[in-house]
Amino acid sequence: MKETQDVPLPVFQVKGERLDLGCGYNKLEGSFGVDFVKTECADLQWGLEKRLPQRFWGKYNLVFSAGVMDHLGNPLNFLQNCCTYAKPRGFVQVIVDNADYWRYHKKAGPLATTIQASGTRRTKWQRCSTKCSFN
Repeated sequence: MKETQDVPLPVFQVKGERLDLGCGYNKLEGSFGVDFVKTECADLQWGLEKRLPQRFWGKYNLVFSAGVMDHLGNPLNFLQNCCTYAKPRGFVQVIVDNADYWRYHKKAGPLATTIQASGTRRTKWQRCSTKCSFN
């Protein structure tokens, strides 16, 4: 299990290629790590607000991110990019450990208009199909 601040995080047990977005100093074992700063664990330094190059698309059985999404200005864009990186029938696992995260985006964040227009609802996670959808 990956640990953040000494708290073990549940990680899907998926065989095959894994991508850890926002790995920091604690990359998911056996994964390719990406972070916005260069660390000893990051295999690639990249701003996670931007989509990764095409060579990363449709390549990973598991796309994992913990404690990152609540720091991004456009979380929906980030989630759509995660699905782009996953293989068809691959998994995307995003852990948001900030309980007030949605309150910020609902009231003052850049997605306020989008969230209010579409209505808020819980997201049901499932395997990514060719087109990833959020129910």
